[in-house]
Amino acid sequence: MDNRESLKRTARTVAYLIYTRESKKLTRAKVAVRCGISQNMLVRYESGSSIPSLPLLFKWCDSLGIEAGSVMAIPRDEMPEVETQSRMILELYEASVLGSEEETDRDQMSLF
Repeated sequence: MDNRESLKRTARTVAYLIYTRESKKLTRAKVAVRCGISQNMLVRYESGSSIPSLPLLFKWCDSLGIEAGSVMAIPRDEMPEVETQSRMILELYEASVLGSEEETDRDQMSLF
């Protein structure tokens, strides 16, 4: 799986977790405590400014009472609000990852 596909799956998973949290009327504070992270960190994950690790995604699913494997099994056309949010998060992830790759390339070129 390439980097973009991995980012796409992570963005969709995060969007679904946001949707589930909101559907269950759980606060970010409550979910953050259940995940063992700060509320500020959860905000960063939900806003797309930080990319969560796989172990954290599993904890996040557990904190919401859902099976991690079931997140990707949901048909895309059934949840348009998740897909819209997923696209926004993916754009932020790509800008972050591609931006840092471009900076690394620039830094390496400055060595020559």
